[in-house]
Amino acid sequence: MINVFVADDHPVVREGLKRLLVDLPDVTISGEADSGDDVLEELTGAKVDVLLLDVSMPGPGFVETIRRLRGEHPSVHVLVLSVHPEDQYARRAHEVLCLLGGGMATKEIAAKLDVSPKTVSTYRTRLLEKLNLKTTADLSVSSWNEAWHSI
Repeated sequence: MINVFVADDHPVVREGLKRLLVDLPDVTISGEADSGDDVLEELTGAKVDVLLLDVSMPGPGFVETIRRLRGEHPSVHVLVLSVHPEDQYARRAHEVLCLLGGGMATKEIAAKLDVSPKTVSTYRTRLLEKLNLKTTADLSVSSWNEAWHSI
């Protein structure tokens, strides 16, 4: 059996997902939550194999929720759900990459893109991991073209 936890702040969406899953022979619904904070609280003590996580719920945000989840429940697999176009998030990452590669500081990027410095820092970390780089200096403008093709 696969134990699935459903996290979405819209009750109708949560109910719809649960109804789709309950008919599958090897799936059990192990819980549900309507915020990032509730996800982490409810997972404690629950048997969960897969977390269906809405990308835009109240609370710490999906990136922070996943980061904390990895520390507290590393065996849980996460499937992020979104009504937002995928390219919207990729574009924001590709903007951060360009600005970091151009030498702009985290606080400057945050102000320019109207996001928190923590968000920029998260994008920076993810980009470095994805591109297998060690420092922000590795994201220099001269290596931008190579990095772009690696994404």
